[in-house]
Amino acid sequence: MNRDDAYENRPSKSKGDALGRGLESLMGDQESWQAHQAADARPNRTACERHSDDAADTQSALSASAFSTVEGALLRDRTDENQDAFASQSFSQTAGSVSVQSATRAAASSGELAESVRSALESAQVPYAQNIEETLQNPELPAGCEAASLAAVLKSMGYGTSPIDIVKNYLTIDPTATSEHAFAGNPYIEYGDAAFPPAIVDAANAFLEERDAEERAQDVSGEAFSDMIELIERGYPVVVWSTVDMVDPAFTGAYLGRYAWYSQEHCVVLYGTQDDSVLVCDPLEGLVTRDAQEFGRIWEACGSMAVLIS
Repeated sequence: MNRDDAYENRPSKSKGDALGRGLESLMGDQESWQAHQAADARPNRTACERHSDDAADTQSALSASAFSTVEGALLRDRTDENQDAFASQSFSQTAGSVSVQSATRAAASSGELAESVRSALESAQVPYAQNIEETLQNPELPAGCEAASLAAVLKSMGYGTSPIDIVKNYLTIDPTATSEHAFAGNPYIEYGDAAFPPAIVDAANAFLEERDAEERAQDVSGEAFSDMIELIERGYPVVVWSTVDMVDPAFTGAYLGRYAWYSQEHCVVLYGTQDDSVLVCDPLEGLVTRDAQEFGRIWEACGSMAVLIS
């Protein structure tokens, strides 16, 4: 499938909204989910098994509608007044900047993160960013942009993997959507929902540890966009959170742990610059360019979330 076909045939999804439609929408057909789980039950799934909950507990939680703690807060068809009220609390936008007030931004520990970024910036130039290849999530993973983005970065570093490999063997899947260290929902279905930086860091490190690699993934959320640009200019591609079609995020008012849910959530790889644009590996569209200032604005509005492997 070429890049244009992938874009035209992609699901008309709105990640981050599925939680508001209830557990049955999030999980889709339960038999389909169980079939995926059974297909994944093979010996090389040790890394996944290290991080997964007991299957019986998961099924019990599903039957008990384990998502009830947040379903009242996640209303997809909110009134315009409620949307506007929450938006005004979530971020204030001016012509030149976006100030994010959500817990997502507050999740970062800036001193500690600055050290990891500084270490990468002071290291020797690496060639990873120039090795980025188009890595698409469809058709296998309609909600798997995070896994596809992680796979793209690992492949650029010379590791053999794929989005499906990441999901089946390294990314913890939590159907009850209660842990920020797991994919919340079902990546195999449209509107399957999302994963935030802790889940991707854990998946990446499980992958790297299994191979006795020296590199490790780090959550570098909360750093300045200029730091992200410096990282990619040093050759480090960065997994970042944005939105589908670069629309402003609409926060739902609910959280997964410390992370604020927003509709049209999307995860991509930032890997280069070109004049006033940034180069992006988008799991829905392929290798694309985005206006650097607008991309940075949207990234900050979403919470300045990023994962670095160095």
